This record gives sequence, C-alpha cells and structure tokens, in this order.
Amino acid sequence: MTGSFPLPFPLPLLQLDVGRIVVVLLFLSLLLAVALSAVVAVRGVRGYRRTGDRALLFLAVGIVLLSGAPVTLNLALSTATGAGEATVTTAANLTRLAGLGVIIRAIYRPGTGGGGR
Repeated sequence: MTGSFPLPFPLPLLQLDVGRIVVVLLFLSLLLAVALSAVVAVRGVRGYRRTGDRALLFLAVGIVLLSGAPVTLNLALSTATGAGEATVTTAANLTRLAGLGVIIRAIYRPGTGGGGR
C-alpha cells in the first residue's frame, strides 16, 4: 500500500537550522555564566556576613565583575542601546579589568584579610 500519511506537525520542524542551534547554545551558556556568577556572589556575601572578612566580599564582587557583569553589560548595550561593537567591547573589558583589580585588592591589600602587609 503506497500513500502519504499526514504529519501531525509542520514539516519545517524536521529541518535543523544549525545557526539557530548555535545561537540558542550560546545564549544558554551566557545565561549559565551569569547564574554561576550570582551563586558565587551569594556565597561570598554569606561568608562575609558569617566571618566579617572583607576579603570574601571583595572576592565575590570581583568575580561578579569578571564573569557575570560583562556578559550582562554586553547583552544590554548591544540590544537596548544599539551601541557599536567597539563601545560594547570596551565597556565589557573595562568591567573585567575592574573585577581583576578588586580581586587583586582582596588578595594583597591590608585590612581585607588578604596576604598583603
């Protein structure tokens, strides 16, 4: 018996668009990076509240500035303002640089519980 069976869904759903899959995976990975950054920040703040060690607070802020904030800033500037690629990249890189500075302060600065003198 030959014949065609009607499909319960439209045929385009069978076609895989690799570009869309890549975009979805990229978005999910960025979302995961922001979520993990938030988890680290919450743990750092809780540790600071428990121990009073300011180095934990600085470390948490630095990690957020290094990982979560640039991703969020990049998405916000790119979509909401239509800023140019150079502006978005510069803003994200400056945020990462600030995060590294805060982490270095947490490690080496006196009075923060770090290893500095």
